Amino acid sequence: MRRIDAELLLLEGVAAARRAEPGTAARCWAQILEASADADLRTQAYFNLGQVCRRNGDMQSAAGCFEHALAEDGQNHEAREQLALMQAQRGELAAAAAELQRLVSAQAEARHCFNLGTVLARQGMPGPAESAYRQGLLLLPGDAVGLGKVGAQLAEGEMEAGAVHCLAQAAAALNDPLTLPLAAIHNQLDAATFFLERAADLAPENAVFHYELASLRVEQRRLAEAESGFRRALQLDPACHRAAMGLAHVLLGQGRAEGWGLRETRLEAMDRNAKFLRSSPPTPRWGGESLRGKVLLLRQEQGFGDEIQFIRYLSRLRAMQPARIFMQCHPALHALLAGLPGLELLTEAATLPHHDFWISTLSLPLYCGGADIPADIPYLHAPAACCEHWAALLGPAQGRLRVGLLWQGNSFHINDRQRSLSSLGQLAPLWEIEGVDFFSLQREAVDTALPLRQFCSEITDFAEAAGLMSQLDLVLSVDSAYAHLAGALGLRAWVLLSAVETDWRWAYAGETTSWYPGMRLFRQTQRGDWAGAVAAAGVALRRLRDALPSSAGHSP
Repeated sequence: MRRIDAELLLLEGVAAARRAEPGTAARCWAQILEASADADLRTQAYFNLGQVCRRNGDMQSAAGCFEHALAEDGQNHEAREQLALMQAQRGELAAAAAELQRLVSAQAEARHCFNLGTVLARQGMPGPAESAYRQGLLLLPGDAVGLGKVGAQLAEGEMEAGAVHCLAQAAAALNDPLTLPLAAIHNQLDAATFFLERAADLAPENAVFHYELASLRVEQRRLAEAESGFRRALQLDPACHRAAMGLAHVLLGQGRAEGWGLRETRLEAMDRNAKFLRSSPPTPRWGGESLRGKVLLLRQEQGFGDEIQFIRYLSRLRAMQPARIFMQCHPALHALLAGLPGLELLTEAATLPHHDFWISTLSLPLYCGGADIPADIPYLHAPAACCEHWAALLGPAQGRLRVGLLWQGNSFHINDRQRSLSSLGQLAPLWEIEGVDFFSLQREAVDTALPLRQFCSEITDFAEAAGLMSQLDLVLSVDSAYAHLAGALGLRAWVLLSAVETDWRWAYAGETTSWYPGMRLFRQTQRGDWAGAVAAAGVALRRLRDALPSSAGHSP
């Protein structure tokens, strides 16, 4: 293959990736690897493929691509950094430390030093960790970009208490007035705050720093400061869609309807939503016009949980007296939604019927009374045949409480690492409660010695999941589509929520949510502390068991 042809393929792949077409991008880069001997282009193709695999959650393939990129060009620092970060995430600490040490030796940037310090601290090597942190701190004063990168990295990563202590010790040992405040930090958010505040002080017109700092304020639950920071970022750069989305979520998390309009920027802020817009029909997007006698097409934009949450607005659409309402529907939701009055379902591949307007279900609150959440629960119902099937399969409860468990959501979700438990074992304390039977709602089998009934492939779609849930006394789930399903069905549902990157719809404090008034929320008190949330759920489960001592009932 001629170099110019390979370069064109490389660019075509990049363009496809920006259009959120990873399959097309991967095919372009694979052609380079099959037909080109050019080491530079092969290195870039492997690196790009690794990034696509990483974003799709295929960490093993991603690591392989980065390793191939390094085999082609051992001086590719970006590939080495990504490989080291993935190794650290998988717990391969010695390998990660070795790669990071090579990186620091070749390209001494502060963020590489900080990554190395964090990995060494996890290995139980405080002395070398402090040395790495000191080296990073010496590189930072006056470097706004470097400070911002380290701050953002610390805000997003996972820094154990030992690493925080090592960083504080490194700052104390340097005794530099510029970095000495780090000697008093107590957690990684304190550290991230220091670096991002310094970056914003040095470059006050940089919208990104204000955005990053505002995002951090959300995690610290300093919501007024977060709102102010997002607004400042938008003043500096009105095209900063991430800041608009951040502001929208802060407002909506506090029940402020102003956020619905801002949230429409998601259609421009995310690649997958840009693709959603490009695939839109030629008819006008509905913007609140009269629907009397008109035909409206609802389109599925994002995840199953979103569709389940926002289909509640169908009743308000019907009240606008349209002639017909169609909905493009994923097969997994079809049987569940089929019984909704006034809604005609289409397969995703179906030829679209005549319609006057289309709209994403996620945009419905903006035009259907966003300040007033429809809370007519239940608004979904398990099909009778599914309920009968699961009732026969489960048999009589025999006076024992039945609890359905979902401890992991969709692994491809951008925030799955925070919102899901790492293993069923984190729920093991619940089995100490007598008089309770546990049923897995996961569609994948799990190897466990705990007494847990599993159904896996028998839960073929959301209608079957609803049928199973209808036979339970409680659904205990992480943030997932099944949590929304249980809430929409009006079942007794408890949700375990992480302390960081909490989704806006669960708000930022409290045990209840306006979206599902009967639902109860159990929040981590600090990052990664699922034990505390599970223990609180366990106390509540004992009380529930005592309140239903003789027979299980399936109403909330």
